[in-house]
Amino acid sequence: MCPPLRESLTLGPIVDAFLGTHQPVADLGLTDLAGTLRPLFPEWSADLPPALEPLDDARTARHRLFRDLAELLRALHVDLLVVEDAHWADEVTLEFLLFLTSRQHSGGPSLVVTYRPEEVDDQSLLLRLSSRLPAGVTQLRVALTPLSRDQTAALVSSMLDGEPMSAEFSSFLHERTDGVPLAVEESVRLTCDRADLVFREGQWMRLSLSELQVPPTVRDSTRERVGRLSPAAQQVLQALAALAEPGTEVTLAATADVAVEECRAGITEASEAGMVVGDDLGRWRYRHMLVAAAVYEAIPRTERRFLHLRAGRALEEVDPPPVAQLARHFREAGETEPWTRYAEQAAHRALASGNHTTAVVLLDDLLSAAQLPAPDMARIARTAAVAALGRRDSPISRWSALVRDGQWWWQRTADLVVGHSYGGTVIAEAGRNSAVAHLLYVSSYLPTSDSRRGRS
Repeated sequence: MCPPLRESLTLGPIVDAFLGTHQPVADLGLTDLAGTLRPLFPEWSADLPPALEPLDDARTARHRLFRDLAELLRALHVDLLVVEDAHWADEVTLEFLLFLTSRQHSGGPSLVVTYRPEEVDDQSLLLRLSSRLPAGVTQLRVALTPLSRDQTAALVSSMLDGEPMSAEFSSFLHERTDGVPLAVEESVRLTCDRADLVFREGQWMRLSLSELQVPPTVRDSTRERVGRLSPAAQQVLQALAALAEPGTEVTLAATADVAVEECRAGITEASEAGMVVGDDLGRWRYRHMLVAAAVYEAIPRTERRFLHLRAGRALEEVDPPPVAQLARHFREAGETEPWTRYAEQAAHRALASGNHTTAVVLLDDLLSAAQLPAPDMARIARTAAVAALGRRDSPISRWSALVRDGQWWWQRTADLVVGHSYGGTVIAEAGRNSAVAHLLYVSSYLPTSDSRRGRS
């Protein structure tokens, strides 16, 4: 015997939909065959016909159950059945949807089925549902595209009492969520929960635009998807998350510490799972930035250091070397010497292209976080000051703000200029130009001891 109860329990979404009805079951006029529904709906046992004898053949038993569910739909006068996130549906639920589709020409309900194509494997019945339609049944396929920047702003505004959001916040959120509505909604909710939004001058602004935490729903969904992949694919995904930039097979293999052939298989698997996409140059990247962030957050901190070290060494073989990326990887790996070297190279390149802000950020990070010898600090501080003077905003207001925000490396720099033996080195290298004058000016804003004031 093959009782239908065990198999029918996987029809959870359909059962939940039926249980939402408020019409008394006793008034539906169901036939005696509806006794098959008793295992599914024990709440209705008093109103359903007696249970039927179980059948020996599982396929026949399932077909009888589907007929009874279809009868229930007709009795409830259901014209439209909506099934969301069908990529998570069990096989029996998908078989029931196929059954309904085959009965649509005889008065069955219309179906609206939503799913994410990237989460549907090649063996899923969803592919049959969308590709093999019976004669006389029509289909309309609607592929949703990510929201544009303006659409993202409109969605967020609708969540925030209809008030507009700042252009900076809009661009920031759209870039990091790729315009995926779920990611946008969950990110805004998380930002609100953290009290990181403020309403100023008639628009919503985020207090900090430096990072965006991964919403729990996106994080958990991503980790569940990654957990279904092979170890090789998971290693490749971790390497790509650490790279944070498009990477070739060779770079990914070196970062993941696997053979190129194994890396290629992992990339193929991750691509088929819809997590990564390639370009015409043979480079791979995550489909969505928040997915990359979720994978990176799950990497133990000890392992991150080795990933960044291997990434840095792999990227040193690229011609020309991506010095900004190299600086970041060696920084995360805790390798001060190459971090310093590449950060200075990246800053000089930024200055040569007129991007003074990037140069300031690179050098500010270096002087704030690295333990540098005094001569290196003097040289880097001079470059940082020159970069600051080239910014469009006022250098004095910029560095005064840094002082107020606790950027104490400026105090160390001022010490070099006005009270330390290496001050002469700074002045000599800078040629007594406006950069040194600027540093002297900034030093007057810094809290100093009485003895230091006497020296200055």
